[in-house]
Amino acid sequence: SGPASDSSVLSSLRRKAKKCSSSGSGKVTVTFTILSAGKPSLVRARAPHEHSAAGNCVKRIVSAARFPEGKMRASKLEVKL
Repeated sequence: SGPASDSSVLSSLRRKAKKCSSSGSGKVTVTFTILSAGKPSLVRARAPHEHSAAGNCVKRIVSAARFPEGKMRASKLEVKL
């Protein structure tokens, strides 16, 4: 069975993203679209982390995640590193 809810996936991503603190610090905000199949798409880090190592690290973690299937929706993950 898949993940229970978007919020449970986001909280586990927040925990996983803590390891990105070795790449930098500050608040990283990553915006993305969850496709109906549960796969994140258009994953982008917001300024000032668009191209930073920490931003790229969090983007990789989000890109690998799987959300519940359903309709397409926008989401974001904010992590304080």
